[in-house]
Amino acid sequence: MQVFKDAKGRDWQIEITIGSARKATGMIDLLDGSPEQLVEELLTRPLLRMDLLWHFCVNKEDVSRDEFDEGLAGKALVESDRALWDEIVFFIQSLRPETQGVLPKLTQRVKDMYQEQMKMIIEFSQSEEFVKAAEQKIQQVKDEALHTLSGKQLGSSE
Repeated sequence: MQVFKDAKGRDWQIEITIGSARKATGMIDLLDGSPEQLVEELLTRPLLRMDLLWHFCVNKEDVSRDEFDEGLAGKALVESDRALWDEIVFFIQSLRPETQGVLPKLTQRVKDMYQEQMKMIIEFSQSEEFVKAAEQKIQQVKDEALHTLSGKQLGSSE
């Protein structure tokens, strides 16, 4: 189970179970899909990640989806995205041990992306430079991750 704090100071818990993963198959296939396709889809569809975040949060009884979305800004957005990614990787590796050769490098690339995002948030705050630098860095990391995916085979030992 992963946790994060949103921009409004609320604590959230993310937990993926077989049941919640089955219910998410209309959005993404965590149970049978290829890890490479899964990572590519998650990297290229940020709104899908936010839908999955809402879906997998277990303590949302007293908060509407709109209120939840309002709490996802700046540092909290990056932290929630990182927590979701970590929970997805943990779930997939627990369910499908053969992915352990593929996911660690992809996970590190995504974590590097989050570190860069946090660094830029701190350095540039809400300036125009921040927006341009963030967009460029995100595109660069996404391109590198997709390039890595295209060269990886499930179970390769690189």
